[in-house]
Amino acid sequence: NGGECIAIALHKLIVKFWLGSPLPQDWIDGLLVSLFKGKGRKSDCDHHRGITLLESAGKVLARILLDRLIKNICPIIVPEAQCGFTEGRGTVDMVFTARQLQEKCIEQRLPLYQVFVDLTKDFDT
Repeated sequence: NGGECIAIALHKLIVKFWLGSPLPQDWIDGLLVSLFKGKGRKSDCDHHRGITLLESAGKVLARILLDRLIKNICPIIVPEAQCGFTEGRGTVDMVFTARQLQEKCIEQRLPLYQVFVDLTKDFDT
């Protein structure tokens, strides 16, 4: 089976990297391409987003690294209050938290200042 042979060879390469061998440069370098979203004028930069094209083997390694970072590092460095881009938490959680905070401040007659920032242009979700 060709797929199995490729998987075995790729696994051996990734293990070598994990043990300290340098990565092939093709796995590191990506090609940044502007992709039209399909809406609006093509000449308007707001209607484009950047994507990075990587070698297939580099993508596999990047995914392995991402999964390990998310599993092992995110619980340490991502604050409990973080809801965006966090599995199992989202907008509803933040609305609930904001309402709880508002109610507590009303009960205790404390001033409360809230700022809401729309980052939809920064992140394509």
